[in-house]
Amino acid sequence: MGTPKSVRDAQAKRDAAMCFQKSRYPTKDVARGYANKAESARGDKLRIYFCPICSGYHLTKQVAP
Repeated sequence: MGTPKSVRDAQAKRDAAMCFQKSRYPTKDVARGYANKAESARGDKLRIYFCPICSGYHLTKQVAP
């Protein structure tokens, strides 16, 4: 038995809300440019990841799963 539809729908809404609160970059190269600036300014190591929700790229401090 899989996950109930209501649970999947709720998770999809949370994922979409989180996506749209973040900065979206149209390409990995553009995201890398912003990541480099942020890393220089703040010293944080950032990872770029593709978002299937918006088909763009976001930055995160989290280590890849």
